[in-house]
Amino acid sequence: MIRTPQPNPKAPLSPLLVRVGLPLFILAAAFLLASHLMETRPKAEKRPRTSLPPLVRWEETQLSDHPVTVTAMGTVRASSQIDLKARVGGQVEWLAPALVPGGRFKKGDVLVKLDKADLDISLALAGAKVQQARADLSLEQGSQEVARKELALMETTMGHRVKDQSLALRLPQLKIAEANLALAEADLDKALLDLARSEIRAPFDGIVLARSASMGTLVTEGQTVATLASDAVWWVEATLPVSNLAWLRIQKDNNGQASRARILPRSGGTFQGQLLQVLGDLNDTSRMARVLIEVADPMEQAAATGAPPLLLNSYVTAELEGTPLRGIIALPDRALRDGNEVWVADGETLRIRTVRIAWREGATVFTDRGLSPGERVILSDLSSPADGMKIRTGEKKPPAAR
Repeated sequence: MIRTPQPNPKAPLSPLLVRVGLPLFILAAAFLLASHLMETRPKAEKRPRTSLPPLVRWEETQLSDHPVTVTAMGTVRASSQIDLKARVGGQVEWLAPALVPGGRFKKGDVLVKLDKADLDISLALAGAKVQQARADLSLEQGSQEVARKELALMETTMGHRVKDQSLALRLPQLKIAEANLALAEADLDKALLDLARSEIRAPFDGIVLARSASMGTLVTEGQTVATLASDAVWWVEATLPVSNLAWLRIQKDNNGQASRARILPRSGGTFQGQLLQVLGDLNDTSRMARVLIEVADPMEQAAATGAPPLLLNSYVTAELEGTPLRGIIALPDRALRDGNEVWVADGETLRIRTVRIAWREGATVFTDRGLSPGERVILSDLSSPADGMKIRTGEKKPPAAR
């Protein structure tokens, strides 16, 4: 009889069972332990949440005075510009070295000389006519003496006075001789003047803008030989917003001083000027106001400072001195809300104020209505501001240098 072997209950566990079962047992034990700890942990007491008012930065207002500078953009123009014309005709025989575009000259300098040959002849002829007229007058004056004697003899012989004595005394002939002398002398003066005008001189100190004549050119009376501009005074025609005119001062009848101006060319340097006039029309393109600024002695100013010269037709910036602000409150522009409102810290409460902006300059605004000195203007941004909301005020923000 065959016997089947029976398993031995005391035989050791297989290695596979140990490798699988042991980790499962450890995981189950850890899970039970964690569950027990979660069940027995202490409970945190829930406290009600409190919200604090927003903390804001602020700046205290104070009264101050501030100068006003009105900025304008403009173009440099000549205050006096002429076409220099020949007063007599002739051929150009000499040109001044300064008679080139950009050349500078003084009043009375000879710029052009014309050929004088024809004028010398005219002068000689005029002189000869004067001598002839004087001789004719002397002869007629001699005839006058003879006529007086003859008239006296005639009246003695006739025994009565001649009624019309002017013809007998040759008075018409005398007047003709005197008139001929005056005419000859006038012709002589004209010849002398024409001779002097053969040298064309500068009528003022200035600069040459253009030359129209060259050596050997035959010019006629009234022909332009050069275009000149005076450099004693130059003008700046500038434009600015119409609203800024109220800040400017214009001299009227020597009462008060007009606004001074600083002219800043793009080439560098600074030139001093003065507001001369507000022009009577607006700029056609920009619809801005137009003003005229006077710059005296621009060449001397450039030489004194070593700056590049102020050039005609150049674009410049003009800084005009306006009426200063008195008793004004200055604020950084970030303090403005919705254009003309500010937030004021009234204790720990926010108040919304409407202010009037008197002037703006860079990042600073100046208000003359709506705030009092010593009030705290809020500079911090708030997400949902409302008049009367609670706030917390932090330390005062030191005022920025303006």
